[in-house]
Amino acid sequence: MKKLLLGMVLLSCVVFAGCAYDTPVFVPIDTSETAFVIKLEGDSKQGSLKSEEMLGKNMVATKRIQVSYRWITLGRGWVNGEYLPNERVVVVDRAPETREWVSSSSKGTSKNDQGIWVESSDSVGFTTGISITARVANEADAVKFLYNYPPKRERVIEISNAYKKDYSVDVSDLADIMDQEVRTKIQSVFAEEAAEYNMDDLRDKKNEIIGEIRLKVIPFFAERGITITAIGLFGGFNYENPEIQKSIDKVFQGQQDEEVAKAEAKAAEQRKEALRLKGEGIAQQKIAEAEGLKEAAIAQAEGEAEAIKKVADAKAYELEKLSQNPEAYMSLKQLEIEMMRLEVWDGKYPIYYLGGKQEGLNMFLPSPSPQK
Repeated sequence: MKKLLLGMVLLSCVVFAGCAYDTPVFVPIDTSETAFVIKLEGDSKQGSLKSEEMLGKNMVATKRIQVSYRWITLGRGWVNGEYLPNERVVVVDRAPETREWVSSSSKGTSKNDQGIWVESSDSVGFTTGISITARVANEADAVKFLYNYPPKRERVIEISNAYKKDYSVDVSDLADIMDQEVRTKIQSVFAEEAAEYNMDDLRDKKNEIIGEIRLKVIPFFAERGITITAIGLFGGFNYENPEIQKSIDKVFQGQQDEEVAKAEAKAAEQRKEALRLKGEGIAQQKIAEAEGLKEAAIAQAEGEAEAIKKVADAKAYELEKLSQNPEAYMSLKQLEIEMMRLEVWDGKYPIYYLGGKQEGLNMFLPSPSPQK
């Protein structure tokens, strides 16, 4: 009997050791995440998220956290129990988030109507799109963020142990806060600004309105650990009454047609002016060419007149010399004629002589070519 009891005890120890083994649990922390480890038992202050100072003390720098467990007996028998975690791991994701809030189901971040609906001072309802990017900038902001926005999402770590439940990491979700509180704040500020203007003025006040939204929204959430890096309107105004948009489109089309007509008239004037300038240019060119030809003709005539004058002067000079000394002048002319004859003479002499009684008819002639 004693041996039987001893065997059962040993068997239960083996079963307990095999089935209730304390499997280690590790929680990985991403580079864009800040983790906090909060004790679940012991000092009650350690388990509270109501103090920024306490959260700062519970922040850890490690990127892999091992969760400790303790065994809790739930009934009779050594194996009737389970392991319970001693710490709660909370993570703040600091990665940037971008949201586009529009009323269209085919655009934007969500298929739901997330457009910013407001009303002008003359009771015209309309919506517009908002694009926004935000992040938790650093660890100090992570403390502020976690203090103001407790985690609502869980990241489950599966555990292959019958005596341990899957471990849940609490994650504080920036995207959810943006879709809820940040969007609501922007709509509130936008509604206040839109109520100050009628619809016709609002279309020209987009820059002023987005400026006021930035001025009031960005500092508000910076105090809560959220850094808004970009925020702007996009997509234009979409009116609750479709007829308003149709009227605006007609007015806009009329303005466009008027602008097109002005542009065409201006282009016609420019073409007319270009043709006029081109005609003036051609006329100036023709005048310049005529002036050039005139100057050339004058220069040529002046040159010819000068040449005639020189010839006349030379003839007058010759006549003057002839009257002064006829014999010397005739001798000079004979020399000139002789020089001209020598320039064209081929070096041959005539072979027969032709003479007569009258003076001046005597000359040498070449012999005729023999007849064949």
